[in-house]
Amino acid sequence: KNDNEKLSENQRDATLENEKLARENKEMHAQLAQAKRKESTLLEMLSKMHSKEDLEKRIEKSKSENEKLSKQLEETKTKESKWKTLTAKVKDAIEITKSENEELKMQLANKKAEE
Repeated sequence: KNDNEKLSENQRDATLENEKLARENKEMHAQLAQAKRKESTLLEMLSKMHSKEDLEKRIEKSKSENEKLSKQLEETKTKESKWKTLTAKVKDAIEITKSENEELKMQLANKKAEE
């Protein structure tokens, strides 16, 4: 009977130990699941940070390209303005030459008429 009581006591102790281990196991699984969720969240945040850095780099590159294009546009506008001025001067010179030619033709006609 003493052996049976000891055996029964040992079984009870083993059952209690098993229950305790099962609770600890369950708790560890919960902690592991929570750690995995945190890891997933952190990986997602890291991914967003990288894509944010990529976007910032692309924005800087775009700004740089826009500045270059703005300068080119200004240069083109300046050249266009100079070209328009030059064209206007050439047109004026052509008109002056035409009127001088007309005047010379009339003088020539007058001289011929005088002769």
